[in-house]
Amino acid sequence: MSEKENIKRRQSSEVKISILNEEKENPSKKKKVYKKKKDPVLVHHVELSEDFYALVWNACRKETWEGEKAEIKHKEKVYNISLTENDDRTLMLSFLFFIFIVIITVAILLYESFASDVYVDVPLSITILRITLVGFAQQKLKPEIFQGISLLRYSFRFSEKFSHPLFAKFVAFCQATIGIITFWAIFFFVCMADEALELIMNFAGLAVISELDDWVGEQIMSERVHTEYEEDETFKEANIDFSELNEKMGVFKKLCIVSEDLEIVDDQNMQIIDNWIYSLFSTITDYIPYSLIPLLTVPCQSLLAKLSEHKNSKE
Repeated sequence: MSEKENIKRRQSSEVKISILNEEKENPSKKKKVYKKKKDPVLVHHVELSEDFYALVWNACRKETWEGEKAEIKHKEKVYNISLTENDDRTLMLSFLFFIFIVIITVAILLYESFASDVYVDVPLSITILRITLVGFAQQKLKPEIFQGISLLRYSFRFSEKFSHPLFAKFVAFCQATIGIITFWAIFFFVCMADEALELIMNFAGLAVISELDDWVGEQIMSERVHTEYEEDETFKEANIDFSELNEKMGVFKKLCIVSEDLEIVDDQNMQIIDNWIYSLFSTITDYIPYSLIPLLTVPCQSLLAKLSEHKNSKE
């Protein structure tokens, strides 16, 4: 190897060393990594309603049973509340039974309506009433559906925060899905009725079913046990037996204690699944004009009337 080549090698190594030293001394000169900008409009602060879905979903979160909400204090002692294995089973079975009842009720009502109703052309006043009632149903069920989607998105992104992540996803999926099913059930019920009174009765009947989760949630929250013994002067010197408190307390009383002021942050900039199919589906759903859905009653009622005529002509 010639002397010139040795000198060149030495110089190049010296240059590399000086560059490395510069980077150590001035870290600001390092190559910057730019993060994807987030749209603040898509970051939502969601206050959960105290319905049965939200209470059960919240019970699956680990942090629910780790904070001050899950503590009862008395005479400078702290008694923790948590779900036992038996509580988990009771909660899951109760939720499955609730879902079964709701689905069966809606299915039976739809079957009876499709099997027995005769569809005829109706005057303009009935058409307008149908559009109006479907619009009311959409506005009534929209918060329920959106809450279910928010809970589902949160469950997928932060699975590690749940003691039963799969069940939490199932609860959120059920809320969104049953809200959608109930809406379309009301939609078809309204399209099948051809008198004003019947229209309103069909709407009211299924609207009541959509309130079942709220009623169950209200019933659970109404059975709240007293927990503020430390602040209450009445109980400061009282001799209260807190032995085996967690085992004696029922699962729904525990839910009542930890389920006040429920809220989450739903960042819609983040995808549930990093997949192009999901991205495409999400983009398409963003551009659907949901406010025009009530107008679908017009072609739907015409289609049902024609199908009924075709069926009668065959008979």
